[in-house]
Amino acid sequence: KFVLYHLVSGQTILRADFQAGLLATQSRDNVLVDVREDTNQVVLNGNITIVQFDQLVGSGVIHTVDDLLLPPVTLVETLAANGFQTFVDAIRIARLIEAFEEEGPYTIFVPREGSYTFGVDAQSTDRARQFVLSHIVEGFYTINTLKEGELTTLAQTTALLFGSRGSFVISISGDAIVSNSDIYASNGIIHELSAPLVLP
Repeated sequence: KFVLYHLVSGQTILRADFQAGLLATQSRDNVLVDVREDTNQVVLNGNITIVQFDQLVGSGVIHTVDDLLLPPVTLVETLAANGFQTFVDAIRIARLIEAFEEEGPYTIFVPREGSYTFGVDAQSTDRARQFVLSHIVEGFYTINTLKEGELTTLAQTTALLFGSRGSFVISISGDAIVSNSDIYASNGIIHELSAPLVLP
């Protein structure tokens, strides 16, 4: 599966052919493609850069990347792997682990680890559910497809977005800056925020 995740069949994609979006691989998992016109880069899965293009071989083409492409895992696994343990704990307390491992796609705006704490008490399950769902919207929104305006979260709250790539601000009860974007998972995508959108 690892090798197949590096192969695309049925088409020869040259540098000029890359478009932002999802690209199906032979492993049946997608690669997230981001074409960054400002830096003239093509970035895969949020952090893998193509460093050499268009090496023609036989009936195909090779592009060299600066790191290994690993097949995506679920949103919950991706959150844990990227150090967002407090948010994972909140999902677990809210009894939503299964939903975000099996369903989707979802876009999660996760607060930076250390920017909040989550205490456990008698109302923890309901409080955790409201907190978690206030940071998640249905659908798959890369930083390039986010636009100024409103998004409705799974908690039925309205999140306001303003700014542009590199300086997006999102707000419910307070402002948070998108500090890290396009962390790709098999059933969605994650953007890191400088602070929580609502307090736990």
